[in-house]
Amino acid sequence: MRPLPFALCSTFVVAAVRGEPLSAELVAFGCTGANGLLLLTLLKLGSEASVFLHLRGRQQGDLKRTALLLWGELRHLTCYRFVLGIVGGIVLPMVFLTTLAPSRAGLALVASLLSLACLVTGEILERMSFFTALSAPRKLAPNIPYVEISPQDAAHLGISADAWGIVRSQRGMVKARAFVSHVVQPGQVFMPMHFARTNQLTLTSFAPYSRQPSYKACAVRIEVAPNV
Repeated sequence: MRPLPFALCSTFVVAAVRGEPLSAELVAFGCTGANGLLLLTLLKLGSEASVFLHLRGRQQGDLKRTALLLWGELRHLTCYRFVLGIVGGIVLPMVFLTTLAPSRAGLALVASLLSLACLVTGEILERMSFFTALSAPRKLAPNIPYVEISPQDAAHLGISADAWGIVRSQRGMVKARAFVSHVVQPGQVFMPMHFARTNQLTLTSFAPYSRQPSYKACAVRIEVAPNV
C-alpha cells in the first residue's frame, strides 16, 4: 500500500529538518508535485491574463470592464499578484526541481516554504482585489449628481477627481462631481439617469409604440465648473 501524500509530505519535512537523505520515493513525489504546481500555475495565470485581450476590443462588455478595472485602479494589486504567482508557482518550483536530490533536502524544503508563502500571499491579494472592486469609491446611492469620465479626457480638460464640472447639451446644463474611471471610454461620459437633472440633458423622443423615453444617449460637452 502506497503512503498518502500527506504522509509523504510529513516524511519529507522531517527528513529535511534532521538532515537525513531523501528516499527515491520522496524524490519522485517531490518532482511530481513541483511539475503539477508548474502546470497549474501556468494554466491559472494564463487564463487570468487572457482577460486583458479584451482591452483591444472596441465594444464594451463585462470582460472589458473587468480588464479596465484590473489595469486601472487595481493595477498595483494585479501586478503584485502576478509577480507572486510567477515566483511562487514557476520560479521556485524550478529551483525545487534543480536542487531536489537525496542529499539536498534542506534546500528543497526552503524552496517549498518560499513557494507556499508567495502563493498564499498572491491568493490574499486576489481576494483584496475582489473586495476592493466591490467597494466602489462612490456610494451606491449618492446624494449629488456625478459624471464618470475617462482619465484621458479628464487630463485633457483639466478636470481632477471629485472636482465639480459643468455638463452641457443642446437642452440644458447640469453641475456634477467628476468621477475619473478607466471603465469609461475616451470621448464618452456617463451619468445615472435616476437624477432628474440628468434627464434635462437627454433627448425627449419616445418609442412610437411602447412610449418608452429615449434617455440612453446624447451629445454633451463637459468643462470645469467656475468658482467652486
